[in-house]
Amino acid sequence: MNFFENELKKICGSCDTLSDKRYVGRACIGRIDENITAKIEFATLGVADQYTALKASVINRNEGKIDSVTIRLKEVMSASNPYIWDDYGKTGWYGYKPTAADYKSLSESVDSYLEAFAPVEEMGMKMY
Repeated sequence: MNFFENELKKICGSCDTLSDKRYVGRACIGRIDENITAKIEFATLGVADQYTALKASVINRNEGKIDSVTIRLKEVMSASNPYIWDDYGKTGWYGYKPTAADYKSLSESVDSYLEAFAPVEEMGMKMY
């Protein structure tokens, strides 16, 4: 696993909304249900090779993209400006190492967003 895959595993590994998680490159792909897939990936916001956000997208396998959201790392982590820097193949957190609370906060933010697209079970029946 590369650096991004390891970090995504720390963030998405505890997301209860996702099943069948796959970590590929800078993305985690998992199923919300049989028809809806989610893709969570590190994203830059204007500065090349500085990954300052997570982008979560929800995709219907038959109809395409449903929705997406950009979660800025600084909005959910304890550092004032956390980011991952890819410096000619040497990748890592720049000037900051996330805490367990930071990973938990990121995970909860992603999971909260994805829950909005999960089917609601009511009295044994799935409701959409």
